[in-house]
Amino acid sequence: MICYRASPRPYIGGSGGWPLNVWLTPDLKPFFAGTYFPPDPLPGLTGLKPLLQQIEGIWRTEREKLLASSKEVEKQLKAFQREDGSGTLPDRMTLKDAFLGLKQSFDSQEGGFGAGPKFPEALQLIFLSRYHASTGDPTALAMVERTLRALASGGIRDHLGGCFHRYATDAHWAVPHFEKMLYDQALLTWAFLEAYQATGNPLYARVAKEILTYVRRDLGHPEGGFYAGEDAESSPDPGHPEAHEEGAYYVWTIPEIDAVLPKDLDAKARLYFGMRPEGNTQSGELRNKNVLRVAFPVETAAKRLNVPPGKLRKDIEAVRVRLLEARARRPRPHRDEKILASWNGLTISAFARSYQILGDSGNLRQARRAADFILERLVDPKSGRLKRYYRNGASEVEGFAGDYSAMIYGLLDLYEASAKIAYIEAALRLQEKQLELFWDPKGTAFFETQANVRPLHGDRERYDGAEPSSNSLAAMNLLRLSEMLDRRDFRLKAEGILKNYSTSIAKFSTALPQMLCAVDRLLARKYQIVLAGSPDGQDIREFLNSIHRFYLPNKTLLYADGGPGQAFLARSLKFLEEVVPMDGRASAFICQNYACKLPTNDRRDCQGAAELDHRHEPGVITNKLSHFRELAGENPCPT
Repeated sequence: MICYRASPRPYIGGSGGWPLNVWLTPDLKPFFAGTYFPPDPLPGLTGLKPLLQQIEGIWRTEREKLLASSKEVEKQLKAFQREDGSGTLPDRMTLKDAFLGLKQSFDSQEGGFGAGPKFPEALQLIFLSRYHASTGDPTALAMVERTLRALASGGIRDHLGGCFHRYATDAHWAVPHFEKMLYDQALLTWAFLEAYQATGNPLYARVAKEILTYVRRDLGHPEGGFYAGEDAESSPDPGHPEAHEEGAYYVWTIPEIDAVLPKDLDAKARLYFGMRPEGNTQSGELRNKNVLRVAFPVETAAKRLNVPPGKLRKDIEAVRVRLLEARARRPRPHRDEKILASWNGLTISAFARSYQILGDSGNLRQARRAADFILERLVDPKSGRLKRYYRNGASEVEGFAGDYSAMIYGLLDLYEASAKIAYIEAALRLQEKQLELFWDPKGTAFFETQANVRPLHGDRERYDGAEPSSNSLAAMNLLRLSEMLDRRDFRLKAEGILKNYSTSIAKFSTALPQMLCAVDRLLARKYQIVLAGSPDGQDIREFLNSIHRFYLPNKTLLYADGGPGQAFLARSLKFLEEVVPMDGRASAFICQNYACKLPTNDRRDCQGAAELDHRHEPGVITNKLSHFRELAGENPCPT
């Protein structure tokens, strides 16, 4: 038996975390496969030991049948991967069908999709937010908000650490599987930030901030980059570190709470977090333990406790601080200290977006440190190839298509956040290398592995899973680069990917939410916002603050800095040669298909907030600044 860890070679599995067991002929052709087999039979599960005996017997007595089975398996695997790009481009009806599919499976009572166990499904939530932005459909946004509120208050959230566990074992988000993964933190940050832009609800901004605080504090490498995650199990007893229990680091008994909190905070913590003497979960190892979850909104809890809501908020924060300090003295779960290129790309994007939307300059510094770490440690300066991960040095495992896609995605967001042209240049180099190593000209999409290690049937990811697939991210990257650099060849390749996946999108649209976001971008009119002036100036920062008050997921942001960055962009976008600040002051240009309106250096000017709005019909440009200015108490723009 050969065992692989999923993180170095993720293409081998593809079963949502379950192991993959495959039996091969001597010439490496598969003839039988399954997921998890316990050593001995269990109710409803075949045991591995008797299964091995059965397979050995069949191999000895009915080998021809197994070889025939092997040929059929190979045929089916090749057919599964065989898409030639001859399909048609998805249209807006495709997006509507996906929305209706998600609506049908939505749990209106608890949020999320389907029954327990429940995963956060951040990519589905992001698609719904963007669908709402394109169509104005209130149900899409309501589904997002119901789910995010449930996640924010549920046991799936670590209310002390500020981050999220892997999934909930129940339909109510109450009891989690306590593992923490870096990519979950990144994708949920995306979802909460986009919901904050769409709604203005400060809860979503606060949750996003707390997620990134956890990532920076507990998963950050001292020199940049982020570790992969933390295990679910740890020792419940410092005296016996070899003993491990699920959730031991995170759950509490009432005596443990009493020992940490003074009496006045104790009662408030018990009520607010729903803790009981007998425990609030009776699940296996967690019996008689309490998982922290918000049992009542602050206003309701304050009324029950007969205290002002503001006072209760301060007290609950004091509870968090004390419990976090006490928890830090417990044996901590094992931390996986691999720094994976793909997961870091997603996280770089999260930190960069947080800076854009919430304005925390520390998050921009963190994004840049992580990007520089990956580019310096995992990209070969001679070949330009990306390694899969870093742990006490770069691994020997070559990066997969998904590593390239995620890093390119993060670098493009980092350029828009930082105005540093080096990040577009790095993204472009990685994009060209990804095309060289992984592009399938027949199938017009990316294979996951390079040709020298590619399986017999190819290895193209067909769906988005817990992470966005390499082709879904690549379609978005190619579209963005085509708009940033006027690269028609990139746009055609993005269209090729979407055509290649058109059958899968039509049949299983809800399984490709990240690719649907690429479809949404393809169908949107192409808008660029060009800021002319010093990117470090306060006036540019004020322009950016105004821009990011809007939820404009399909915009392209470019900087005419008067230096090397503008010169690099102008080689592709000739109109940028003439873009200069108006009257010597920082200016904004709103451009459609590279044709720009007259510039403005007044961030309050209506012209500076022109927005593409699909709510009535695709392609209608509306100006919403007057509406937002009224909400903010500013003088409305003249009409």
